[in-house]
Amino acid sequence: MMIQCPECGKEISSEATVCPNCGAENKQAKENKTNKMQGFILGIVGVVGMVLFSITQEFILLGVGIGGIIGAIVLSNKKSK
Repeated sequence: MMIQCPECGKEISSEATVCPNCGAENKQAKENKTNKMQGFILGIVGVVGMVLFSITQEFILLGVGIGGIIGAIVLSNKKSK
């Protein structure tokens, strides 16, 4: 998807972290990358929690696993404004 650079007005990719024309920072792209990274980390926590729950049957780990997976889904699908 193409967006306009807030500084120079040229069209740039919504995934570009800086404008190739003027070098202005694209805060939307940086925020989207941060959300994806946080979602990935929460997904790992969720999977580890579920695996540990299956081994130990400690219900707190079930909560960690489910919470991590839900958090990962929400963050990875979140779009900045």
